[in-house]
Amino acid sequence: MSDYTYPPLYCNLGREDARAVGVEQFADFLESYGAELDLHSVPELAANRSGMSNAIRRYRRHPGELYKYTDLKAALTPEYGINIHRRLLTPNPYKAYRCGVAGMNAHTVYVVNDVIAPMAEPVSPAADHDCFYVGPISAVSQAWDNGTSMLILMFQKYMYRSGAFMHNDDPITWLNTMLRQDGIMVYVPDGMKLKRPVQIVNVNDSRTPMMSNRLLFVFLGHDAEADVILCDHSVGDTSYLSTQQVNVFQCYGSRLGLYGVEETSAQTTRFSNFSIHQEGGSRLDSNLLTLTCGLSRNTMWVRQVDDNVQTSVSGAVIADAQQHADNYIHIIHGRANCESEMYFKYVMGGASRGAFTGISYVDRNSQINSRQQHQSLVVSEKARVQSRPVLEIYADDVKCSHGSTVGKLDEAALFYMRQRGIPEQEARLLLQHAFVNDVLQRIPLEPLRERISRLAERRFRGDAAHCDGCSIKDYCQ
Repeated sequence: MSDYTYPPLYCNLGREDARAVGVEQFADFLESYGAELDLHSVPELAANRSGMSNAIRRYRRHPGELYKYTDLKAALTPEYGINIHRRLLTPNPYKAYRCGVAGMNAHTVYVVNDVIAPMAEPVSPAADHDCFYVGPISAVSQAWDNGTSMLILMFQKYMYRSGAFMHNDDPITWLNTMLRQDGIMVYVPDGMKLKRPVQIVNVNDSRTPMMSNRLLFVFLGHDAEADVILCDHSVGDTSYLSTQQVNVFQCYGSRLGLYGVEETSAQTTRFSNFSIHQEGGSRLDSNLLTLTCGLSRNTMWVRQVDDNVQTSVSGAVIADAQQHADNYIHIIHGRANCESEMYFKYVMGGASRGAFTGISYVDRNSQINSRQQHQSLVVSEKARVQSRPVLEIYADDVKCSHGSTVGKLDEAALFYMRQRGIPEQEARLLLQHAFVNDVLQRIPLEPLRERISRLAERRFRGDAAHCDGCSIKDYCQ
């Protein structure tokens, strides 16, 4: 291992019972290096490591069905290093990578592996609830003695409240909670409507196999509005494992646009978990896009609280070769006049594997309108898609629907286009792009929508599909 990585997390130690294979190896790691991990961590994030470690050991005996279509044990078994001393491996990521969306003028934060780079336009932590803040949790923690700032108190109160209902059965959340050392806080006070989006750029960049554990906490006050963009990239042919926990708390009447764009590599294993708490009158518009990946899993839990909550979760996957993309969405509905929608489209080629699980849970006395739709286009003989729409309803006055389709390109439409002089390859490209285009049109930010549309077109043409106009080192051209 190079000097910037700590001892690797060992996988199979050669015993027949393979005790330290998969998720349990990380509990072993914590026993050996827990004190060193705490030394380089934000104190507020180091409080519950042992509890998560115990939960991970129990998980091996009772794995459950949460990862029905993703082999969690195989994904977590390989060896990775962990940057336990939190050294920034790229001196100036803002110049080295230059990832951005033209015309967005975003508040941008770069995260190299799981180390947060100093912001080009730093926003100073505030001692009260009246100021917008985006930046490291550690900066807030260190700004006041004993970590008694209003933001830290708010963070402690709401982050675990928004994520608590995930901790019971998700080993990735346990793993992230056990190993993360810092994170990013986005705080928007009551009534503030951000004119500029917040963009978090995660870059996997190492010369040796690397594990990263990231945290994002988003808090929107009453009637606040914000857009948050999450971008994921990988550099080179190195193997990467990343876990990310995104905890969102939306107060009454707030609106959040949450957009994820994944452009990693075939050697990247990525788990991204979202835990979202929506109070009455709030609105969430989320769009998760996977353009390139290795093994990718998005898990989103949304809890609607009180009345008049609106939730829209959409996404698209473009996969080929041996890529594996899995989206798991679980919405727990509120009471009266609440709405939710899930809308996902996959285009699967090569020997890729896709999976979708959508669960709408309706409790007693709820009056809601819930819709699910998952459509897949399979463009090769070896590609496979598994779809599992679920409605769990314990109320009478509801409107709920779901649908799932898997098909091939429309041969009649393909023939029609070829008859009008369009080459077959170009016709296939146009049909595939049109298939996912209605998902892309759900992105209200025009510069982001246009850029992603171009990326999707390049992806269908067989290009690397990284952000045109930016450069993730030599890997993004």
